[in-house]
Amino acid sequence: MNGIDVAAARKQRELEAKVAALRRELDDWIAVSDEGKDYEKHYSQIRRIAARLNPALTAVADDLKTTAGNADCLLSRAETIEQDILDLHRIWDYFRSKIALRATPEFRRFLAVADDFAWSCYEPAIRKTGAERREPPLVFFNADPSPFAMRRDAAYEIPGGQFKPGVARELLRALPVPVVGIPWFQINHLPDLLIVAHEIGHHVEDDLGLSPQLDQAVDAAAISAGHRELWRGWIGETFADIYGALSAGSAYALALLNFLIADRRRITETSAVSPLYPPPYLRLRITIAAVAERRELANDLVEAWSAWKQAFPTHAMAGFDDDCPLIVSAILEQTVSARVKIGDLVSFKDGDRHAAEAAAIAVDPTRDFATTDVRELVAAAAFTFHGDPSGYSAGPQKRLLDHIVDSAGTGKRGGVVQRDPNEAAIGIALLERMREGRMK
Repeated sequence: MNGIDVAAARKQRELEAKVAALRRELDDWIAVSDEGKDYEKHYSQIRRIAARLNPALTAVADDLKTTAGNADCLLSRAETIEQDILDLHRIWDYFRSKIALRATPEFRRFLAVADDFAWSCYEPAIRKTGAERREPPLVFFNADPSPFAMRRDAAYEIPGGQFKPGVARELLRALPVPVVGIPWFQINHLPDLLIVAHEIGHHVEDDLGLSPQLDQAVDAAAISAGHRELWRGWIGETFADIYGALSAGSAYALALLNFLIADRRRITETSAVSPLYPPPYLRLRITIAAVAERRELANDLVEAWSAWKQAFPTHAMAGFDDDCPLIVSAILEQTVSARVKIGDLVSFKDGDRHAAEAAAIAVDPTRDFATTDVRELVAAAAFTFHGDPSGYSAGPQKRLLDHIVDSAGTGKRGGVVQRDPNEAAIGIALLERMREGRMK
């Protein structure tokens, strides 16, 4: 063999080893997520992602095989093949890094509760509509101050900046695992977990294709024509707050109210209206109207809302106040399928609220919890904190977390893996789009 052939043969073996490394890692993650293993709760998530990445990896390996014995061909293709492998690593690492947070026991406990809560908000809408199944949402910690403030595009960024704008988001959203980011500091404050229901609302809108129905709701609502343009821009965030209210009732409204407490000017003045978010006052009116449409308001919420209005008697966009119940009613009545309205996608009835209030009382260590429902228990955290903010973290937080973790038990989350007969073709399409979307 001449010098170029020797160099090419060495590069061939190197690239084969790099392909094999990613294959082996995916197999290892599948193994540790088997039932009874450390990551069993992520059984279906890991398998669905691997089912998309493995065909793409096989295509890269096949591409490499076609260069065997042809030094010029290999050396001309080597950089592209190596970039393919690295980009598949980057896509996988987006999920891997979030799952791997569970290796730390304290993170693992809180994120297990967060994952269960997110799934309990998401699964009813998917089941009731018969929508194409995605896997349970994956919750992760991030440095953004709040899930509310997190730009949705930012949740789908892949480090490295090697893709054209928007391509990373497109590639990751093609994979069947929704993601939700929460702030790192939330780990010591369970009531804030209710905010996850808002982010799940965004996934439900996307996964059920609800944007046309939401636009129709704005058109159908009996509001001033001059107000419609703003509500059209706000409709995604408005729906997410409504979905939070449907998922956790008064407890979600309490969590939102606490989150929105801020500088007086931020609440009462509107120097620059956001094109995406309604002002704080309107968000609260939307959420409370959604709770009132489906159930009685909890006394805690009635008192908190009264105190809010005393603290902030008016706001710059008070002329939009009367729109809120009309927008809510119009959205809830929109039809998702022949038998399901938006208002029926998920529910938190008065019985659930009473169970949550009872659980809030049961944080007293002399009492026993009467519910194992994760949404009721996270709602109980909000009621407990509202009733005794100074004493909440001294014991109730841990007691609630312990009970939720114990109630969840072991086993897979989300049931069996929903295999797509087109999985291989989807994986190949992912690889092709990845190649097309690279920065030149």
